[in-house]
Amino acid sequence: MLTMPCGRINTPEFAEKILEDDKADLIVMARAQLADANFCNKAKNGQVNQIRYCIGCNQGCYDYFCNSLYDPSIKHIT
Repeated sequence: MLTMPCGRINTPEFAEKILEDDKADLIVMARAQLADANFCNKAKNGQVNQIRYCIGCNQGCYDYFCNSLYDPSIKHIT
């Protein structure tokens, strides 16, 4: 059985540690990808100082998503 944790895994170092410690088989990083669509490419290329990290504010992703359910003028999350 594969394990795949998610939620507040915000840095490449944290994700790598989970994998190195054999605590999971795959890593899910949704908000990290929302904050920086090139997160994984930057991490892979050693450009971690260029990553725009999620700060967990919920204002650009979760709030926009919830509001978009009721207001069709909101087209996307940020």
